[in-house]
Amino acid sequence: MNLDDFRGIPAEDEERLREWLDHVPEGVSWLQQQSGVDLDRSVESLRPLWSWAIDHLSGADGGVGDSKRDFPPWARWRPYRRRAEAMRPDRMWLWGAVVAYFGEVFIARAAAPEVEWRVLRHPVETMQDQGQFVLLRPAHINRRKPRNWVCPHVILGNTIGQQDAEPDPNRPLPTGYNDPGRLQTLLFMQLQAFGDVVPELAPPEPEPGLDPADTLLGKLYSPEVAAARAACPSRWVGLPEGLDDDDLTFTTEEVCAEVGFGPGEEGEWSLFLHDGIRPVVDVEVRDEDDPLLRTLLSHPLVVQAEHSDRELYEWSTVGAPSEGEMAALVLRGLAAAQERALRLALAQRDGGTT
Repeated sequence: MNLDDFRGIPAEDEERLREWLDHVPEGVSWLQQQSGVDLDRSVESLRPLWSWAIDHLSGADGGVGDSKRDFPPWARWRPYRRRAEAMRPDRMWLWGAVVAYFGEVFIARAAAPEVEWRVLRHPVETMQDQGQFVLLRPAHINRRKPRNWVCPHVILGNTIGQQDAEPDPNRPLPTGYNDPGRLQTLLFMQLQAFGDVVPELAPPEPEPGLDPADTLLGKLYSPEVAAARAACPSRWVGLPEGLDDDDLTFTTEEVCAEVGFGPGEEGEWSLFLHDGIRPVVDVEVRDEDDPLLRTLLSHPLVVQAEHSDRELYEWSTVGAPSEGEMAALVLRGLAAAQERALRLALAQRDGGTT
């Protein structure tokens, strides 16, 4: 197995997307014939469809018998052909057909601008779903940087696999097992993640925020931090998308609210970059090139500092520096790290050198 097996080959994207788009109406028609459900692209149709799938996935023939002996054409391409090596053709047809219909309902339900099938190619090579068929809004592709997408093949492949597996008495049942409303729930969840309003769902409970006392925000108004704060950028850019989209930039207050900071025992200090704000710096930077690490080590009372993990920095001090003094040091280091990351991102986008 190599990365191409998981992401596909970009040179093949156009042909395999065309085969998938050709399959969508065929798969939906086949699914309606097999299930007897009126597949009118309504949200309500997902419930009887999944009830049928539950019943037939528990049968020996997967509910489709000998109706399909060959794999659908789209399954011969990476990254899906590795699934074909472990699935029967009828299961592969069921998977693809349910995905195709789920996509049709999603497209019909999603608010404007329009949604369509594409192959995801994002400039961040480690991006999840890279090379998969996804649903996205072309209007949100700016310099080949899709902002929101949904990958029904992964979502529904996992759902079908969980429903098809033999229950383990030593483990709890998977979420949604034997639940006829599971496809509807998944649709609403993905619409919400896509940024669409779903009035059928009760508003989710707000997630508890970080306690400001445990973040850099709690020290931002200390007199010792004033000079470092004044030197911060007016807007911090979440890379790479923030280069093209102001919605993905942040104020200093927003950055500091997502940076865990505080002392430990006997001169030990740490900062933690939470998920929402991590793109403002390069968490993969080498220690020798890391402005944040260099800034920490430049302080006369810091005797040791390390980038312990992708999101974690730890350092030790002698003497008794105040929290305000250390907070100012961290803020200067973060600003330097943002400046370097932004400079490199601009150079890469514009084809320049660093």
